[in-house]
Amino acid sequence: MVRISSIVFGLAIAASAVAAPHKRQIGGLDCNLARLQLLFNIRATQNTLNAMNISSTDLHTGSAVASAQVGLNSANDVIQGIFGALVAGQLAPAASRQQVVDALNHANNSLATIKVPEFNSTVQAAQATVLAAGNNANQVAAECTA
Repeated sequence: MVRISSIVFGLAIAASAVAAPHKRQIGGLDCNLARLQLLFNIRATQNTLNAMNISSTDLHTGSAVASAQVGLNSANDVIQGIFGALVAGQLAPAASRQQVVDALNHANNSLATIKVPEFNSTVQAAQATVLAAGNNANQVAAECTA
């Protein structure tokens, strides 16, 4: 009887340890504000790009905007995966941070290829929010540690 109850007790302890989110991953107020700002800046960039009125004959600009959106969507997908892991009480995959950075760089590099003068201010605004998102990602890395 003692053996079975100690096994059950051990399993209960193990289950609670697995289900409890890791402190490093949850973070404090500054960590979570940086996470929210990261999401807001990605969304702001997407909104800016969605508002561009691109002529159907300007294939390069349309392609560059679509490529930037792919990068932003990829960053968002990775972030959602991180949040899913945190909610499930799991560690976020170690490669996730670099995947977010790579996706934001992809978006920024795509935007840098747009050279149409009428879109200069829009592209600059989008690049500014991508840069801000990158800074937020760095804040998350710095603030979300124990």
